[in-house]
Amino acid sequence: MVKKTLVCFVLDETGSMNQYKEVTISGYNEYIDQLRGEKKFSLMLTRFNSASNEIGEPEPIKDATQLTNETYNPDNLTPLYDAVATTIKKAEKLRDERAMLVVIMTDGLENASKEYTREDVFKMIEEKEKDGWQFAYLGANQDAYAEGQKLGVASGSTINYGQTKTSETFAAMAVSSRKYSEAGSVADRDFFKDVEEDSLLDEDDKMKKDPKIH
Repeated sequence: MVKKTLVCFVLDETGSMNQYKEVTISGYNEYIDQLRGEKKFSLMLTRFNSASNEIGEPEPIKDATQLTNETYNPDNLTPLYDAVATTIKKAEKLRDERAMLVVIMTDGLENASKEYTREDVFKMIEEKEKDGWQFAYLGANQDAYAEGQKLGVASGSTINYGQTKTSETFAAMAVSSRKYSEAGSVADRDFFKDVEEDSLLDEDDKMKKDPKIH
């Protein structure tokens, strides 16, 4: 049974994301556009860095505001734990009958949280998964599997992607989001089971995985 779903998108807006600014804007906007016709989806966007942790209000995805060069300005450090924890805390108050899909997108490692620890976030995610919440981790140019697992996100719900594959990654996220909702919004620790990992890696990353590729 299709179920109403709130997508809580936790988006890294720290200094290291400057090199991905244009592709992140276009990829995020593509994600919204691919789901814009889906009445069952709502969206709540968190944009975070050490100067600001901005959590928007939930809105129907058909009305979601796209990012622009003016509204997305990467800068400062990475309080990842604080961003994820405060997003979960706000979503707790909004759940009502909706399913929860929490998407974490970052290219950097935690280095600036003041309120919450890794253990706090791990425990939160563990508890919310028991309540049926779905978590997904998108890691740009990092060991996403190791970093996601530090937070408690399963490897099957994690994507490790390259800068040149940002658009394809957001497209894969949209497909998985739609399948999640169509399946009745049942949490799955293998959320990205239909995604071919190598298709989302840059050529340099593929070479690192398999030096024989040339």
